Amino acid sequence: MPITKRSLVLSLTTFTLALLGGQPGAPLPGQSPLSSSFIRDSSAQPGPHCADRRGPFAWNCAGPIPGMACIQINEPADPHTWQDNFFCSNNDFGIRWSFQGPIPGMRCTQITEPAEPPRHTWHDNFLCVPPQSPFQFSWSYAGPIPGLRCLRFNEPADPHTWHDNFLCWSHSQFGYEQPPPPPPPPPPPVGCLDRRGPFAWNCAGPIPGMACIQINEPADPHTWQDNFFCSNRDLGIRWSFRGPIPGMRCTQITEGAEPPQHTWHDNFLCVPPESPLELAWSARGPIPGLHCLRFHEPSDPHTWNDNFLCWTRAF
Repeated sequence: MPITKRSLVLSLTTFTLALLGGQPGAPLPGQSPLSSSFIRDSSAQPGPHCADRRGPFAWNCAGPIPGMACIQINEPADPHTWQDNFFCSNNDFGIRWSFQGPIPGMRCTQITEPAEPPRHTWHDNFLCVPPQSPFQFSWSYAGPIPGLRCLRFNEPADPHTWHDNFLCWSHSQFGYEQPPPPPPPPPPPVGCLDRRGPFAWNCAGPIPGMACIQINEPADPHTWQDNFFCSNRDLGIRWSFRGPIPGMRCTQITEGAEPPQHTWHDNFLCVPPESPLELAWSARGPIPGLHCLRFHEPSDPHTWNDNFLCWTRAF
């Protein structure tokens, strides 16, 4: 029978099993036999270059780890021996794995590797926690995220650059609290000076006390040379008016109303690959649900009054 996509709801504790009348290691109704509870006895050995442990979590590419609560991290469409990869914890934190999209009612983090070919279907794989979990997970396929605890997810048999993939997390002893919603769309600023969260914009020079980069298009005659995007500290953000910067994650900054001779088609704002910021650009007003800052040059007649840089944080 062909394997079909479904969410793996993985039981992790003997306590849950006991409540339902099961035995340690036995699958619950509707769960895969591989959805094991605490691993009391296992022949698994640490995998070559893949066994790792950080804080309460551990990874092994060669089976579950005895004495820990483990869930199988598997993508059945990927032929590179993912069936013996396990993510383990020292307690049952209610963590679940799905290779068929987010699990309803849980907070889910996408686990993906862009180097994987589409037929391996890593686009719909998620690691999920209960809504009240004290753990806030983030995923990086380009090295650990600075400032967070990180654990490598590595399958040495997979050639698609899994060696630099990390699950990272922060933890609150009081449980997870939902972040406040983004503020409402900003009102039109007076002139062009504007500030939202850690960022600010000024069309009349850098802002004292902030880390500022010039936002300039030399081919545009409308006084862009004195426009600056600023942050409350140096976040490694860089500007380019000659295409994306190699080795950085870049967002195109453009205005469709600009004439071609002003060359706004190759302007990009870039962040380091490990940056927690996810930038997005809109030339038609702020993006609902995101934090947004207006990029405004009043002397430019090409509808810059409704252009916004928006962002989320990856953790």
